[in-house]
Amino acid sequence: MTVRTLTAWLIVGLTILLPHCNAPLHPADPEARRLDSLNEAAHAMLQQPQQPIDPEWMGRFIEKGEAYCGKQHDSLRCPRFYYLAAHMVMTQTGQSDVGIKYLHRIVKEYPHSPIAPQALWEKALIYEMTQNKEGARAAYKALMVRYPDDSLADLARKAIQLIDSLPIIPAVSP
Repeated sequence: MTVRTLTAWLIVGLTILLPHCNAPLHPADPEARRLDSLNEAAHAMLQQPQQPIDPEWMGRFIEKGEAYCGKQHDSLRCPRFYYLAAHMVMTQTGQSDVGIKYLHRIVKEYPHSPIAPQALWEKALIYEMTQNKEGARAAYKALMVRYPDDSLADLARKAIQLIDSLPIIPAVSP
């Protein structure tokens, strides 16, 4: 899978979740407001996929977000952080395994977040793009079981049928 292909898929996800990533939050302590500012800046940067993100800034963003979410179980800010961190890592470095870990944390730690079904969907897409049919099938199935009323559940059912009917096609390097 190329970084360009992954970037295209993830931009679609960011577009779908734009309202969740920019929803106004209630005033909070200074550390929470700092994470809000970082999340907003990360979201703005990810909306411009042609512009590379400074690796040092990305490192600080991830460090500060992980520190905040390690101390606080903030069901509004932390899922946003993990979602944006997943997108940032995958689009900027191509490290899909790290991105999957961030998406998994949303589902595991914040299962009631409106971002959780989308995180499972994107996790499945990444598995598909990396030729991991079993991982994709498991993520799609988890989406159907955990979020049966979400609009993505029906798409997950169809995706599993498609996975089961197609042969594995080797990835092509650029």
